[in-house]
Amino acid sequence: MRGSEAFFFFLMVFGFVGLLSWFNRQAKEREQRLKLLERALDKPGLDEETKRMLVENLRGSRWRSSGMGAAPDRHGRSWWPQLFVVLGWLGIFIGAAILVVGSRRDEEVGIAWILVSAGVLTLPFALKEFERRRPA
Repeated sequence: MRGSEAFFFFLMVFGFVGLLSWFNRQAKEREQRLKLLERALDKPGLDEETKRMLVENLRGSRWRSSGMGAAPDRHGRSWWPQLFVVLGWLGIFIGAAILVVGSRRDEEVGIAWILVSAGVLTLPFALKEFERRRPA
């Protein structure tokens, strides 16, 4: 592996680790906000208008923090997981095209494209599974 290839490899690895840690931090902040709002709703002395605003905020915070601050689509999902899936599939097809059309020396590049794209493709599913398995 040449120096520039190693640099880009480590750059991608650190980028993914940074992205995962950012998502984890966002999830912890969201959880803290939700707990705070739930405690506020449990107080008996709240008037109906304040309760309505807290419930509205509770619903909105789930959507706003669903991914990179992106607004949800009409089904309540954010756009970033769909972007990763599309980019992952495009990368896999680009890597396959490099393997099929390229010369012998391009095989490593095609394999790298496929492996990195497979990681990008599975990232949203892995994050969703981590979120599901997190203890309450």
